[in-house]
Amino acid sequence: MSNDAAQAARSSIEDRLRRIEDRLAIRDVGLRYFLAIDEQDIEALRDLYAEDAVSGDAVGREAVLDVLREARPLLGATIHTLDFSLVELQGDGRASAIIRAHVEMDQGGTTAVGAMEYYDTYIRTDQGWRIAERTMDFFYACPWRDIATSLTADMRVRRPGEEPEYAMLPRFLAPPGAGRAGPD
Repeated sequence: MSNDAAQAARSSIEDRLRRIEDRLAIRDVGLRYFLAIDEQDIEALRDLYAEDAVSGDAVGREAVLDVLREARPLLGATIHTLDFSLVELQGDGRASAIIRAHVEMDQGGTTAVGAMEYYDTYIRTDQGWRIAERTMDFFYACPWRDIATSLTADMRVRRPGEEPEYAMLPRFLAPPGAGRAGPD
């Protein structure tokens, strides 16, 4: 093997290894989010968001954390469980991911369960990969007692004490014209 060919092979292996490491690091950001949100550890969440992060109407890491800080105690205990994450590296220190998960949660003293997808954009910072943008949609969310109809009810997002809503996932069941967070 010529010196140029050997260098190209090493570079290719190094590039492939870097992509694998990046994918694992991004997946770990999602897992760390689940652990921190379940423990209501806002300070641990701070390390997961980019300074100029966007989530819903919140712009900037501190605004995102303020929303989480305000909303999180209303849920009581939660258990977020990763189903899968599909990471796509986009180059230039950017990546996107779809994270599908299930959650068990205390909503107003009622045990509820849900299935959702997070749609994330990540950026590589000097501190590692961080969430730059996050949105999410539900397949369903309902009290545990309603799990038998969690995928068959018209209004599959049924939080205790709130009006039922249409679920945006799966997309083929979402009502026409309904807004959704996920990619087309």
